[in-house]
Amino acid sequence: MPFSEGLSRRLFPLRKTAVGVLGAIVAVQVANFLFAPRSPAARLAAATRLLAGAIQERVLNPRTIARRVGIRDGMRVLCVSPGEGPLVEALSQIVGPTGRIEAVALDRPRIAAARAYLATAGIENATISYLAPTDLPYKDGQFDAVCCQSALGRITDRKGALAEIRRVLRGAGRLSTSEFLGDPKFSSRNLSESTIEMAGFEILERFGNVLAFTVNFRKPLDAQSAVAP
Repeated sequence: MPFSEGLSRRLFPLRKTAVGVLGAIVAVQVANFLFAPRSPAARLAAATRLLAGAIQERVLNPRTIARRVGIRDGMRVLCVSPGEGPLVEALSQIVGPTGRIEAVALDRPRIAAARAYLATAGIENATISYLAPTDLPYKDGQFDAVCCQSALGRITDRKGALAEIRRVLRGAGRLSTSEFLGDPKFSSRNLSESTIEMAGFEILERFGNVLAFTVNFRKPLDAQSAVAP
């Protein structure tokens, strides 16, 4: 089989997913334009969120995000997100009972639902709090990894927040960020990568595409950033 033909076949599922997601986003925008004048704004917004959530479940669900971080049993992980119980649950299942998840919610209205979700699921190795990401109450080098979902677009002081994340992350620890185009606070891959690189992190790997992606970074292991656990 010619190389070009083989490459085309391998890329076809990616193109199909990208086109499907983009088509759904366009459909939502068209619906907003056509029906907003005749429909209550809250009802339309709820329908939009429902559709975006269904798409995200297919292309970038919590299990996929947690698996991409690269964590393992016994690790200590900081999760920064709008306040997503299913993501915290997925992370807690990977680190197991000897590991620990500390979740920082960026959207106050979601925290009660997230806590209720974790309680119902019986998750005992995780907590979720509404905290300022620029002033985290954790020790230097306390975490083995940091998982961010739809976070950068919700943080005003990104430089300050990333400095705090870098402080609480151990040397050579991972920072993983995931974004989905359907989120109203979406941060593009180019912007996410440049912002996090400027904060002193190194890119390790990329997953997905520009519409729904995960990028993993590493905190350099040097004399100043190496902190004993």
